[in-house]
Amino acid sequence: MSTAKNIDDLKSKIDTILAQTGEPTKHQKEVMAGNMRRLIEAIVNTHVFNKQRHQFKQKSQQVSAFDEFTKVVPLLATEAQSLRDLFEKLSITEHDDPRNAYVNTDKAMFQTRYGAIMHIETAIVGRR
Repeated sequence: MSTAKNIDDLKSKIDTILAQTGEPTKHQKEVMAGNMRRLIEAIVNTHVFNKQRHQFKQKSQQVSAFDEFTKVVPLLATEAQSLRDLFEKLSITEHDDPRNAYVNTDKAMFQTRYGAIMHIETAIVGRR
């Protein structure tokens, strides 16, 4: 699946939950937080690393792809910090009880975090 399509799919899934009336269920909050974490990763890989960053080297991937990194768009320090903080807030730490995950996070907070991710994506795309 192309990363741009992946970004659109993730946004669509998040928008669907946020568009519903009332508070999302605990399960919907977990799904939405997971989709927002993946969205952060997809935005960074697509817009910052020009889809060249892989967590693990693929067997078919050449050892060095430096000539393909000609369109790297650096994150500003504040954007990198914001994305790190957002990713952390959308994650459950290993010592937290997963049953209490997102209990104190309401729909408005998810909308605020989603808006912050979208704002950063727009800024990165604007610098290309």
